[in-house]
Amino acid sequence: CKYNLGNCQFREGQRQSDSDLQKALDAYRASVRFYQDALELDPELNDAAHNIEVTRLKMKDLLDKLKRQQQEEKKEQEETEAAVEKLKELIGRQEETLERAEELSTQQEQEGDSGNKKKEMDDLASEQEAIRKDTQGLSEDLAELEPSRQDQKPLSPIEKARTHVESAATEQAVAAQRLHKQKLAEAKPSQEKALKELQDALQTMSGQQPAAAPQQPKERQQRKQQQKAEEREPEKGRRNETARDILNEEKENRRQRHLGPRAPGGYRPVEKDW
Repeated sequence: CKYNLGNCQFREGQRQSDSDLQKALDAYRASVRFYQDALELDPELNDAAHNIEVTRLKMKDLLDKLKRQQQEEKKEQEETEAAVEKLKELIGRQEETLERAEELSTQQEQEGDSGNKKKEMDDLASEQEAIRKDTQGLSEDLAELEPSRQDQKPLSPIEKARTHVESAATEQAVAAQRLHKQKLAEAKPSQEKALKELQDALQTMSGQQPAAAPQQPKERQQRKQQQKAEEREPEKGRRNETARDILNEEKENRRQRHLGPRAPGGYRPVEKDW
């Protein structure tokens, strides 16, 4: 019985070898224990001793495969983390480019077109094109990380992220072309879409919900103005709190005056004697 149980576990190890290396290794270890139990009961059972050696060779091969698999997983994890950091960098650069475009747009409205502004526009277009190239390079890196496709298999997070990155690269190319043509107002929507796609790619790889749409220029400007106002008035919160305390104290004083003098013994009269 022990010998046959060892054979059963050996077959189980063979069955699991193509799907789960750790389960296969556990089955082979159980097989060796059964063969050893059989040898203790019958030291002359040479088949059990032979099977122990065969199983141990199988285990050695599995351990080597498992080690290589862990190394590959570690390498893939490091490459994924590097891709995430690259995405964060691209998002930061795209945000800066968009802010510069908004500043140039404001200056154009106030000062009109000038040779200096056109030079700044060309520089901005060159920076946008550089971001596009780096974004396209990230898309190629993600393609190497994609798992092998199978029919009707859902898209992996990396594949979904790559779709967003490719869309971002397309929008960046459009924005760069329009900036080269001095069409600042037409370039900004493409820049905002590119930023949104990069943010969605980052959220997808992080396993979170898609990012909200980027703030519009007016919203960003209002947020900046609010931050500057808060910096200029660091004591505003404390002043509000002090004013609230004064109002509460005056309210309590009015309530006490309304109740009138205290009754003998230090207690105020109440509306009902419970």
